[in-house]
Formats: sequence, structure tokens, C-alpha cells
Amino acid sequence: MATLQFKDKQVETPDNESIQLACQEADIPFGCRSGLCRTCEVIIDDGEENLSKLNKLEEQVDLPPKHRLACQCVAKKGIIKLHSVFDE
Repeated sequence: MATLQFKDKQVETPDNESIQLACQEADIPFGCRSGLCRTCEVIIDDGEENLSKLNKLEEQVDLPPKHRLACQCVAKKGIIKLHSVFDE
């Protein structure tokens, strides 16, 4: 199981699964759920190596370093610390 750590919550998610449901559980906002609106953009504070590589959609929206779309990325394993861009 991969573990997503948010500022005040920790959620487990199966290895090699999308982090979308775990992020929803931690109150990360979602809009379209297809990567177009960027509402679910998160910043990876630690454990970036435990996530899948950027997919084509994430590459097309030209995300800043350490930013991911929660509706698009997959937790491979381990611990990932992250927060919403709206928490800045």
C-alpha cells in the first residue's frame, strides 16, 4: 500500500493505483476529473519518486516542477507527502 500524507490527514491507497480517491478523501478539490481544469493540482513535498511519471496530459498542461494533477497520477508505492495548490 502507498501512503499519501496531507497536512492533517494520512490516506492509504493500493500500489499502482490512481491517487484520485485518496485525494478526494483528504478534501483535495476536483472539477472535471479528466485533467483539463487543473482544480486537483497538488504539490509534491516529498516522495515524488513514488509516483508515476508525468503522463501526456500532464506534460501538455506544462505543470511547474513538483506539481501533479491528482486525477492523473498513480502512486507506485511508499510514502508521498503532498498538498493542494490552494493550501499555499
